Amino acid sequence: MSAGAGTEPVWSPDGKRIYYIAGRDLIAANVAAGSTFTVGAREVLFSDDFVPGSIHANYDVSRDGTSFLMAMAKDQASSFTVVVNWLQDVKRRLAAQDTGKAR
Repeated sequence: MSAGAGTEPVWSPDGKRIYYIAGRDLIAANVAAGSTFTVGAREVLFSDDFVPGSIHANYDVSRDGTSFLMAMAKDQASSFTVVVNWLQDVKRRLAAQDTGKAR
């Protein structure tokens, strides 16, 4: 699929693109599946010094295909917080608020 040596392929949520790393570039390739698999136009989305993945890609794409979560070198990364089980926490807080015991 890549014109050179692409690594770490990830499908877009809608299945119409494959993203991959080629050197310093994150590339999106339009694909179509039918009786044959076709790769159409390729587009460099952005370039940076990506942390290479080992078995799996070191990035992922959002459900709407507009954002990426990337592993970056320590001196380049900005901080972020990952909240797990957030829905259960929201439900707990709402229940506590309803009973007047909000924290």
